[in-house]
Amino acid sequence: MQEANLQLIVARQKILRTIFDLRQNKSYAVSNNPIQQTTDKQLNIEVISAGAGSGKTYTLTQRMVALLKNGVRPAGIMATTFTKKAAAELQERVRLKLLESGMTEAANELGEALIGTVHSIGTRLL
Repeated sequence: MQEANLQLIVARQKILRTIFDLRQNKSYAVSNNPIQQTTDKQLNIEVISAGAGSGKTYTLTQRMVALLKNGVRPAGIMATTFTKKAAAELQERVRLKLLESGMTEAANELGEALIGTVHSIGTRLL
């Protein structure tokens, strides 16, 4: 199972490299679980898997805002959820945090980020 997950992440990285240019000449940590990490020159991929009420949305919001503050374009962010409601809540929380931080341009461009269900993002990528 662990090897299958790693293969899936490697395949996603290859697809994402052709779609996104997150930041030029920067190093990113690629993480397929909280314990194992590898380094990749192009991408920052983190998988957060946790139960209900454990703070996933809060964690994702904080990480996405930090990436945007560090120069990652909104179009360079992809976040998947299981429900449309969770995706809408995540996007709204990030937008509010950006507005509170005075980052109105990033907040306005947040619609360019791929935030949605796995199915909706797959459809947008195709």
